[in-house]
Amino acid sequence: MIQKTIAPFAFSALFLLLAGTLYWDLYWELVWSFLSVVGLAYGVYKKGTLGQLVCAAALLAPLSIKLSLPFADVYLPIEFISTATAVVVFLTIVNAAKGIWLRKFPLPLLWLITFLPGICFSELLDASLKFSALNGIFVVGFYYGCIALAERGIRFPYLPYIIALIPVTVVALYHFAQFEFNPITISGIFKPFFYSHTMYGAVMAFLAAIALGNFPHRSLWKWVFVVCVLLTLFSGSRAALWSLVFMFLLYALV
Repeated sequence: MIQKTIAPFAFSALFLLLAGTLYWDLYWELVWSFLSVVGLAYGVYKKGTLGQLVCAAALLAPLSIKLSLPFADVYLPIEFISTATAVVVFLTIVNAAKGIWLRKFPLPLLWLITFLPGICFSELLDASLKFSALNGIFVVGFYYGCIALAERGIRFPYLPYIIALIPVTVVALYHFAQFEFNPITISGIFKPFFYSHTMYGAVMAFLAAIALGNFPHRSLWKWVFVVCVLLTLFSGSRAALWSLVFMFLLYALV
């Protein structure tokens, strides 16, 4: 754990680094982003507000848009928040849980290790590194983060995520109406929030599965399920439709 006497010196050194990059105009956007993530993660970790950070991520994830920064193309603000979440969860694992979650649930980490051969032999190293890093961030931040929240009796905030999808769907319907409901245009009507209709359809199919599993708990999930199935059909994604088919088959078997 970072000691109180060390923390001010550490952050002072980091901000001096930022000042140097501003002076010499060397990757100052990247350094500033790094410092912002570290600052947010440190504050959340010290305050013990991981639940609020995950809730913010759930609310802002569907509303994030792709921006081209000098050092990379990123989806903001979700990639910023998810990176901070991963740092908080990592600190929690190292300093509090003694790595017990990694021993109890090793499969996600083993899955991430399978990315290494692809990185080593990749012809697009930058793209491979970013892809692997993003998967690592989401696995650590949200898989192990949800385990950390579950131990505190906090469930994943589905409601903020579903609410955030409402304006996304409204914008998509508006774009679709602008194109006179031409099915050829459906692949791009979800921009700038979703790159393609397959991403939107996958999200809706995923939420439909969650709603189906929560039927016994609250009747409201039945309406969520119906709406998500209809929106999956609306997305026109064949992969998402197949997901629904397999979901029903597995549900019937279980």
